[in-house]
Amino acid sequence: MNPDRLTDFVEYDPAYAIKFTILRLRPWGSAGDGDIFGAQQYAPFFDVEVDIWA
Repeated sequence: MNPDRLTDFVEYDPAYAIKFTILRLRPWGSAGDGDIFGAQQYAPFFDVEVDIWA
């Protein structure tokens, strides 16, 4: 993924959560869009370890 597509990064400490906003390659719901349900999960990040004590 091209890092230029990342537009936002938010840390939410009470839930030990992080959120990235990634620009889509195609409009939402168009042919070829792989996230039409807005699952808000990006599989390549599943293996990223986050140090919650940092």
